[in-house]
Amino acid sequence: PGMIDAGTRLGLVEIPAEETTVDSTEYTDPLQPELRVLDALNPRSQLLRVARAEGITNAISAPAEGNLIAGQSALIHLDGETADQLVLKSPAALHINLGEPSKQTYAEKGKAPTTRMGQLALLRQAFVSAQHYRAEHEAYAKKQAERRSGKSPKDEESKAEGPPARDLKMEALLEALDGRIPVVVRAQRVSDIEAAMRLAEEFKLRLILSQAVSAWRIADKLAAKKIPVIVGPIQEEPDRMESLDVRLENAALLHQAGVPIAIQTSSDTAVRELPMAVEYAVAHGLPDQAALEAVTINPARFFGVDD
Repeated sequence: PGMIDAGTRLGLVEIPAEETTVDSTEYTDPLQPELRVLDALNPRSQLLRVARAEGITNAISAPAEGNLIAGQSALIHLDGETADQLVLKSPAALHINLGEPSKQTYAEKGKAPTTRMGQLALLRQAFVSAQHYRAEHEAYAKKQAERRSGKSPKDEESKAEGPPARDLKMEALLEALDGRIPVVVRAQRVSDIEAAMRLAEEFKLRLILSQAVSAWRIADKLAAKKIPVIVGPIQEEPDRMESLDVRLENAALLHQAGVPIAIQTSSDTAVRELPMAVEYAVAHGLPDQAALEAVTINPARFFGVDD
């Protein structure tokens, strides 16, 4: 038995200051749902051993935060000689980052999104495009079935076209639209959390909130909608404008309201500090049993491996 860190960059980063060892994302397009952590995992990373020594046996390894749609995470266990041996589940989730990170990344490039309005417009258009992509493929499949059954007119058979082109971006988004994987949305301030909830409601997504330093302000609303929250990194003070609502009682207040919670370090080199994050949460009101569940059964349930 061991702890699960519900958000890390394990296997993607070795030495953050050395670019040749960093494979956590591609900063070339804000919408990259097709990126898969599976394809970059390094089973020889020393950081796996360090985290394992602190009692962390499993983790979500997710793409970095700089893209609006960051890609697909993998649920790994921290032992194995190959990537296939590390991975328990891939994809584990689709990851979206609202707020400041992608704004800052693409403002420097002179490219959208540079505002929160731009972020939500791009996201909504991406999911609408995926719905259209599915409709095209379903229409083609229907025509093929009619031809095989002899129901299509002769002149239509002579005009038969090839199948629509595959698009890995659209296929990744369909995994989320069809509910096969959850969508983990990083959202800090209340307005970003509410935007994530609207997006999830519009497209029927299985929403999991990540970080969510302001979640305590709308804990009752989150509990009513049964939206899980992965809190952390647990901070004593804000690290940017959007995290002004940070407070060490966030995990405790969410639990008291009935919100399912997990705890993450959201780190690469500091995953070993997960036990300290749990201690911070307990010291500020989270019951011991709830803290244990936040790094064991709860994240297992969130990502569908609780069996």
